[in-house]
Amino acid sequence: MGGFAQNYFYTPEGRMELPVSTQKVLVKFKPGVAFETQKKLFESAESFAPLTRAQLLPSPVVTVVEMAAGLPESGIEKALETLRADPRVEYANPFLVHKDGTLQGITDAIIVGLKSPYDADLLANVARGLGAEVVGQNEFDPLQYHLRVPASAEKSPLEVANTLYETGLFAFAEPDFLRLMKRMNTNDPFVNNQWSLNNDGVNTQQWNGVPGADMKVFNAWNTTTGSASIKVAIVDEGVDLVHPDLVANLLPGYDATGQGSGGAPSGDDAHGTACAGIVAAVGNNNTGIAGVAYGCKIIPVRIAYSDAQGNWVTTNSWIGNALNWAWQTAGADVLSNSWGGGSPSTAIDNAINGAVTSGRGGLGAPVIFAAGNGNGAVGYPGTNPQTIAVIAMSMCNERKNPSSCDGETWWGSDYGTNADVAAPGVKIYATDISGAAGYSSGDYVTNFNGTSSATPNTAGVMALILSANSSLTEQAARAALETTCDKVGGYTYNNNVSGQPNGSWSSELGYGRVNAEAALNSLAPPANDDAGISAIVSPSGTVCATSAAPVV
Repeated sequence: MGGFAQNYFYTPEGRMELPVSTQKVLVKFKPGVAFETQKKLFESAESFAPLTRAQLLPSPVVTVVEMAAGLPESGIEKALETLRADPRVEYANPFLVHKDGTLQGITDAIIVGLKSPYDADLLANVARGLGAEVVGQNEFDPLQYHLRVPASAEKSPLEVANTLYETGLFAFAEPDFLRLMKRMNTNDPFVNNQWSLNNDGVNTQQWNGVPGADMKVFNAWNTTTGSASIKVAIVDEGVDLVHPDLVANLLPGYDATGQGSGGAPSGDDAHGTACAGIVAAVGNNNTGIAGVAYGCKIIPVRIAYSDAQGNWVTTNSWIGNALNWAWQTAGADVLSNSWGGGSPSTAIDNAINGAVTSGRGGLGAPVIFAAGNGNGAVGYPGTNPQTIAVIAMSMCNERKNPSSCDGETWWGSDYGTNADVAAPGVKIYATDISGAAGYSSGDYVTNFNGTSSATPNTAGVMALILSANSSLTEQAARAALETTCDKVGGYTYNNNVSGQPNGSWSSELGYGRVNAEAALNSLAPPANDDAGISAIVSPSGTVCATSAAPVV
């Protein structure tokens, strides 16, 4: 294959055309080609920047090659043709650049959905005619197949995927992109307590916080602190499996990246650990913090890992498999996703839709996503209407924006169409990887931010709802969450907004800030659950931290 004959592909939203990156290309070498050999290859050509070991990814085993500055697209094409001619190279393909900055590398893999289980032979025959081969059936979705396009094929993997789609014979056909996504959290000076659970005005006074601008979790705990039968999947970069404030609530996990971690992270990848703590860090254990639903269980699901530049490395198929494993195999009741970016994918959408419609034995499992941190439109997969997309708020009854009271001028929450609810997402106290790794040298991070923190806050409230009444359908649980939100911020909340059936909705905060107490009170009859806490006086003692250091 050669050139950029096509740089479009088909998504659930239709045909999408993306520009080719002039900064990076994706190269897979044949087995046995050592780093030093690769390094010399790129040193011998002016088109490439020097190669470092950090650019060799462990899974999939590929090399992300930096291009020389100022190289035009024609230079990228020429450089790729040179690489493809090298007998040591399996394939060399461009990255496409999504409008949100996500880099989508073209691998040799394609995902195809059948219209009928009887179409497997049809797919094999059509693929063979295009020079592609069927690798196998997806382990979670029997109508989904994985194809490989060898370098000897006349068409590129992108062209093969497009041709398969354009035949009209199949439900979908899409490239299995290698996605380099941006993280969805930011960091800044620490906060010394969990104001998101109970904002008394004192714990947020340095930002002129508004008392009561919280999720009413302390009050909700008088009804339930979460049931051990309710399981929340943290779909992320892995969770610390030995953290002292998490381990009692952890269930067996899954590593979709193929690195066999069992759901644990690598290196300093602490993002998922922080999300897990927000949802269900153990409460009343004289240690650290308490999760929103600290009686519930956590399922660690790893879909990505960080590269040397801090990008998330993942693929369409990893994400789809992880989501499907969470609701099919692990029986997740809630799926919390503090990530997003890139183009829509049918494989990912199918997994989301499967969880929402068929999870929890047919009742449906809520799938919650971060809206994004770009101070603009909601990003994918939060744009999927089946998801609950979460906006981040400050402690002052407002959407987190560059001028909000917290003083973080460098970011704002995404909002508007497809956004559903809002939750605290600034200066959130959370668990860090235990020991020296992670965000800090301790076991906690005091400043976990972004819609990454607002999402597990919401997932925790959803877990409380299902703990109070586990027989609710996904639609009923979602209605309990959305119809009881606080209409704060002085924004205009309109009724009868298309796609938003659960009451008045605003562009800035969706249905408003989630209110755990009101959501539980809306359920009839209330669950007979031992909350474990008879009264909440202040955010102190064994319930949550009140200083920069964890309570021990």
